[in-house]
This record gives sequence, structure tokens and C-alpha cells, in this order.
Amino acid sequence: MMQMSGTEQLVESTSPDRAVPAIAYATPPERSAMRVWAAAAIVLAGLGLLVIGGCFLIGVLSIITPGLFFGPLTPGGTGSLTPAQFTLMVVLYVLAFASVAGGVVMLVTGARGLFLAMRD
Repeated sequence: MMQMSGTEQLVESTSPDRAVPAIAYATPPERSAMRVWAAAAIVLAGLGLLVIGGCFLIGVLSIITPGLFFGPLTPGGTGSLTPAQFTLMVVLYVLAFASVAGGVVMLVTGARGLFLAMRD
């Protein structure tokens, strides 16, 4: 398909030296609004993943320093973590970093889509 100046397009015919104008109803319509909505949804999902990653990190903070959220510790409590607490902390760290990485990838992808939609 060859482009002409303006909005008219030429379609190659069976003979190589002749091109005919495209039929207006046979060409697909431009759908830039859908691209904008899709990119905006991807950006919002990326922001949501960043928020979820922050919630996981708040969970890690509450495991490491329980007195911060639940008041002072009882006098007989030890400062070390049990194996179950340590495992939960590692799982929360992995989920937090995966959420943040996914959120950054989605933000970059959505922003790129928005910039490409603005150029069209």
C-alpha cells in the first residue's frame, strides 16, 4: 500500500505500473482513542502494582519492628525472628520487589503507548 499526501491512500492493482484509490468504506477506521484508553489503563495498573508493593513492604516493616504498629513489646519478648516470621518476611520481600518491577515495566509501557498515541 502506498501513501499519498493527505488522507487518500492508493492500493496497488494487478498491474505493477498502475495504482487505484482505496475505497473509503473498505479501509479500517483510525482508532487512536482506543489506544489512549488502553495505555491509560496500563499506567493505572502499573501505579496499582506500585501501591501493592508498598503494602508488602509495610508488612515487612511490621514484622521487623512490631512495636511500631502494635505498641511496645511485652517485657519478656525476644528480639529475634522465628523461622516462620523469617520465611514470611522473605516471601513479602519477593512479592514487593516483583510488584515494583512489574509496576515500573507497566508504567514505561503505558507511557510509551501514550506518547505514541499523541504523535499520531
